[in-house]
Amino acid sequence: MQRITKAVLESRVQSLNERLGMPTKPYALNEETGRYDHQPGCYYVDASYGAFRLERMCDSGGSRDVSLRGPRREVYNFIGAMFSGMQALEAATV
Repeated sequence: MQRITKAVLESRVQSLNERLGMPTKPYALNEETGRYDHQPGCYYVDASYGAFRLERMCDSGGSRDVSLRGPRREVYNFIGAMFSGMQALEAATV
């Protein structure tokens, strides 16, 4: 069984963002102001209290929980379920 590290989760979330056409980082440097701006629609992994969860940046600059907080493997499997759902949807529209 593969060990799920935070780097593995980050890679999987990057693939999710790329597949959905979303920004791959939750914050990007604004060259004009020199400040970091939020990137609406971007999925990212939050890690706190020894657990992880998938979150998505909102238009207003906050974020919302997409998955429950839990071990890395649960979040990894949750993202896998999102990919499976996308594949099923694509197959249904063909």
